[in-house]
Amino acid sequence: MKAPPLQSFKTGLDTRQDKTVIKAQIGNCRAAYDHTILATMIMTLLDNPLHWSLVYLILFSATVVQGGVGFGFGLIAAPLLLLIEPSLLPGPLIVAALTLTVTMAVRGWRWIEFAIIPWLLLGFLPGLWLGTTLLQILSPQQTAYLFGSLVLSAVAISAIGWQPE
Repeated sequence: MKAPPLQSFKTGLDTRQDKTVIKAQIGNCRAAYDHTILATMIMTLLDNPLHWSLVYLILFSATVVQGGVGFGFGLIAAPLLLLIEPSLLPGPLIVAALTLTVTMAVRGWRWIEFAIIPWLLLGFLPGLWLGTTLLQILSPQQTAYLFGSLVLSAVAISAIGWQPE
């Protein structure tokens, strides 16, 4: 249902009909905004294939590391994609990581240690909640600073030689 054009506010919001018209127009604006974001992403892809080639190279490199070592997809892909295309965080990156993880689990199900899965979930579920909450709350610049500080912290911990027992 298409909302009628916005009327002047000479009489103010006197009736429910006026409020309904304004709510419908706000809904149309939100839908148009969502379509604008999608159109912008598609136009960016068409206008700058080198940009998206770099995104795919990052995802490919992260996949190779994850496939060879068993972890590292998020450590490599997330900070680099944040610098290049922030709209890929967190949703599309989580889908890509989940697809890779499921593929690896299907391929190597014989080597999965099912006894440690509850312990992994103990840290995974709160971490997932915290990470998605922070990505929703923080601005892109604050998110970049957070990722940068986390990467530098990991490098510092690695440099001093600390290893979990």
